[in-house]
Amino acid sequence: MRAAIVCVFLGAAVAVGLEVFAPAEGEAPSAQAQDPTASVSPAAVLTSPAEFSKPTAELTMAPEEATAPVLPEPEPLAESDPTPNFIEGRLRSGDSLVTALGRHGVSGRAVAQVAIEMRPLFDFRNSRPGDHYQVTRDASGRITDFRYVNDSQEVLHAHWTGTEYLAEIETTEFITRRGRIAGVIETSLYDAIAKLGEKPYLATIFASLFTWETDINGQAHSGDVFQAIYERRYRVESDGSETYLGPGRILAARYQGHAGDLTAVYFAPDDERAGGYFRPDGTSLEREFLANPVELGRIASSWSAARLHPILKVT
Repeated sequence: MRAAIVCVFLGAAVAVGLEVFAPAEGEAPSAQAQDPTASVSPAAVLTSPAEFSKPTAELTMAPEEATAPVLPEPEPLAESDPTPNFIEGRLRSGDSLVTALGRHGVSGRAVAQVAIEMRPLFDFRNSRPGDHYQVTRDASGRITDFRYVNDSQEVLHAHWTGTEYLAEIETTEFITRRGRIAGVIETSLYDAIAKLGEKPYLATIFASLFTWETDINGQAHSGDVFQAIYERRYRVESDGSETYLGPGRILAARYQGHAGDLTAVYFAPDDERAGGYFRPDGTSLEREFLANPVELGRIASSWSAARLHPILKVT
């Protein structure tokens, strides 16, 4: 059965683009809060050759719009109030929360007071460029309401009660939809996926499926073809809108090119054991040794040939 399903995927023509499958009218989207190891049937996501060969739709929102957190609109500022009561923005490269809010006239003391109260939930020393903030102040300059969306897409909230700050991580609903992406590589898999409007992290997930077979990142050549059906994660905001968070698990993938003709299909048994990836003949993709033992990812530290010897104290 597994091989027959894969054959449908293998026989599909490649239509370059990215398509998001919205739930049909009356169909409830799947909740992200469900067990991530729950069984996913490839039959539910792999389409017939005729369906897969249809031209894929463009992403319905621009990437920058898709990634921007959508928070509640502020109350309108009364004309008689000379103090700006609402501030919104994002951290820039090299910013701390103090410097970012300082550009809006918020005192470092006011920022420090909020940061100390929220430290059990989030240490703002771990802030990253792109983190989103919303600040409401009273006429005296005190921060009365503070919302912050960090790199993990958590919505942190602090509210001044009149005597103290109450801090919490807001309960957020997540949903998962299926997406389909296909394209032709010109320079790298990373660039090809980014040009289609998807977060480039999907390239890391894609390459990791075949890490027992080959190093796709190192073997990619111009003209190689890739396609995948995968999960797309969304956060439901308080106003009912949805914010795209990024790609999740890949359900089926194929790569044709210099590295070979590679296919992977996700399958999880019905007894709630963790799923895995398999070839068209039903054999597991996992082997004893990895063809690419170092996972491609973000390198946080800088590199230099000048390293201090820890004992001899020489460079």
